[in-house]
Amino acid sequence: MSVGEFGTGNGPEFSNDPKYKDSGEYLPEIIKKEEVEKILLLPKEIKEKLVEDINLKTFEF
Repeated sequence: MSVGEFGTGNGPEFSNDPKYKDSGEYLPEIIKKEEVEKILLLPKEIKEKLVEDINLKTFEF
């Protein structure tokens, strides 16, 4: 990561609001770009484009 702050953010899903209790957990994790193909990343179309860019080396980070 070159700029910004890594973390979960402060959206309503992180507010302990009971309305979001059953929404699951949001656990940010830094992964290697070589691992992107192996993880659940949604939406599927974004994952496919990211993997394509990584393989074409058009997405360097």
